Amino acid sequence: VDVASSGYGVKSAQMNVWEVDGDATIMTGAEGDWPKEPGIPGKEMHFFDWDARWQRGRAFMLCHYPRIRSSSSLLSSSLAEQRMVGLDSTPDYLIKADVPERVASLLRSYRSSNNSTSQGRFLVVLRDPVDRFASWFAMAFEAGWLDDRIEPAYRSDVSKAASEYTLRQIEAWQACRQRHETELGGMARGSDHFWGNIMRLCSYDMVDDVNLGGLLGGFYAAQLRHWWRIFHPSQFRLIPLSMLASRPAIVANAVTDFLDLPPLRQSEAREHVDANTAQDSDRPPTAHLLNATAREALRSFYEPYQANLEVLVKEYEEMNIAPFGLL
Repeated sequence: VDVASSGYGVKSAQMNVWEVDGDATIMTGAEGDWPKEPGIPGKEMHFFDWDARWQRGRAFMLCHYPRIRSSSSLLSSSLAEQRMVGLDSTPDYLIKADVPERVASLLRSYRSSNNSTSQGRFLVVLRDPVDRFASWFAMAFEAGWLDDRIEPAYRSDVSKAASEYTLRQIEAWQACRQRHETELGGMARGSDHFWGNIMRLCSYDMVDDVNLGGLLGGFYAAQLRHWWRIFHPSQFRLIPLSMLASRPAIVANAVTDFLDLPPLRQSEAREHVDANTAQDSDRPPTAHLLNATAREALRSFYEPYQANLEVLVKEYEEMNIAPFGLL
């Protein structure tokens, strides 16, 4: 599976990487495990975050991947001898509270050793949280996810709707945190349980499936610490989206080195980024979606959470591929 075309360019996403050896793989399991049904279309599998898919078990997950055997007539002998990886690029994995435990349980089902969870490798593509929120709102608004949450007077104007929704969500979060100051006040101290407490305590308006990807989706430090209750930071690499676009060869080499794969040529890395840029050009621009008041409020809102992220990166420098700054 081509690492770059399968994952690069995904915004605010985490990709769990499953190692596939040439003839005995962690993906295929026993012969009878291989499912007969068709695979899941697209690169976002939503296996670990959608209950209906998770409950169907690992055979359903395997539908997403090609069957790789060194003896397969579909592969040349030279290709079968190469080390390959399979990618699942699903942004919601980073934010859904029960996903780390589900990933760990699946890894344990393949590996009998006590350190089976150490086999996981995770790439986290981070975007400036203000830009990420604006992009998320544009997508959610166009898809109709917010139809019952936008004031009727704003539904015909996406810019006004975005600005009004932004300010209302900030107020909702501030009210939630004030009500639960004891449990949620640990953010400044970098509590490992902060993200889980948000899922448990905050109102429907903040943590349902729609809004998790909205305002709270930019709480990167809290999300990472939630994952690190189970996995070690050395299993992660943080990739700034801005760096991915401006210095694709550096990112490509850092990622392939992390995954023990042959490096991509610079022209190959640039080609993949250009392809993703062309695909994104069909989407509506989000740079001016928020008015000045809403953008400034959002920038101020995220400032302490971004500071926590910077502290986290300094604590675990090996996971950051951008030595000159994260975002």
